[in-house]
Amino acid sequence: MNTIEERYAIGAKTLLVLLAINIPLAAVKLLAGIMSGSSALVSSSIITTMTALTTVSTLTAMRLATRPADKRKFFVQSKLGVIFTRLVATSLVIFGIILVRGNIVNLLTEDYGRPSWTAIPFCALSVMLKEYAYIITRSSAARTHNSAVMTEAIYQRIDMGASAIALLGALLGMLLFPIVDPLLGIVIAVALSWMGLQLWWNSIVELLEEKLEPQLIGSIKRVLAGFTAKTGKITLKQATTKKYGGFVYVDVVVGMDPSISLYASHEAADGIEEMIKKALPFVSGVDVQAEPIEGHGEFPDLGTEEAIFGQEKHDGSSEVS
Repeated sequence: MNTIEERYAIGAKTLLVLLAINIPLAAVKLLAGIMSGSSALVSSSIITTMTALTTVSTLTAMRLATRPADKRKFFVQSKLGVIFTRLVATSLVIFGIILVRGNIVNLLTEDYGRPSWTAIPFCALSVMLKEYAYIITRSSAARTHNSAVMTEAIYQRIDMGASAIALLGALLGMLLFPIVDPLLGIVIAVALSWMGLQLWWNSIVELLEEKLEPQLIGSIKRVLAGFTAKTGKITLKQATTKKYGGFVYVDVVVGMDPSISLYASHEAADGIEEMIKKALPFVSGVDVQAEPIEGHGEFPDLGTEEAIFGQEKHDGSSEVS
């Protein structure tokens, strides 16, 4: 995968498949949960609905991330993505609290009954579909090097676990103790709120900076060393990364010999961009800015420890699977 458009196409196709699975599945589970009297299945249907909402959020952020933009527009787009993520996260937390409260009230008032067998096949179907969704999403994340898609895969696995808990609650509630079903419904509702809190944390982390691994700095320096023969000494002055929509973007500032021509410096910058993409396959975009080496001597080559390599994380964790 050499272009961000190709990576987006693969990721978006997978996310659309998730929506095609989750939206009708959530509706069927909700109906089956109401008809069978299974609180756990109703809670599971809500978590499936919210999972679909997170998928829409991820798809939107990925689409914005693929559009060409200057730094000001990139900043605005990233902030819109953060706002949307927080709205989704808030919805998850609120629905989780509502479901916890509802199940607790049912327990205290003993307003629950024995679930019927109708819930069983729908819970089993949900487990199988959600495991399939996890497998295809994890595969897509590996192919696209996109952390946001990998996060979606994790949410599918959490939803699968919720479906398995609903299946257990319906079985135990039907065969043994009816109280087990609303109790496990509370467990599922807590998992929903946890997903929302995790999304909130991710949106906060996006505003933080941290150093990347020294070996990545070394990889970029080795790329720069490859241009020494053509353009003179090239030094790494600064390198930062932005992560937005799960895609990683690298901004590199290099020092070049001020005696070389403007054309040569631009040609070198283009070559550095292509070589960084080859050396770091998870990078979706590279922006190289060339500056003259300060003073009459060489600009001091940044060591691994002194290299300025900050990361402005947008929409996701610092690792890309």
